[in-house]
Amino acid sequence: MKKLGDLLVEAALQIQKETGKRLGDVLMEQGWVHPDDLVKTLSQQLGVEVIDLFETPVDTALIAQGLITPDVILRHQVFPVRLEGNTLVLAMVDPLNLMAIDDI
Repeated sequence: MKKLGDLLVEAALQIQKETGKRLGDVLMEQGWVHPDDLVKTLSQQLGVEVIDLFETPVDTALIAQGLITPDVILRHQVFPVRLEGNTLVLAMVDPLNLMAIDDI
């Protein structure tokens, strides 16, 4: 007998296959995962920091300094948060977007 979690994953994978949506989106749309839990889990798996732009102060001067252009911000759905040494820390809608990472 299969466990409930395994059955839910199988169902979600079938929906993903039919719709072409991301697995996380399917899980949230079905109400099987809360968005906050998905974000936390993915951040742990990917080894990236969760940045809540409602709670995290951002340095708006980073845009004025030209470290990242408004075009890049809009195109890749990223936002500069802070500078750590020579590293620009960005909040990203999709940290798996390799095109965005390569472009930036």
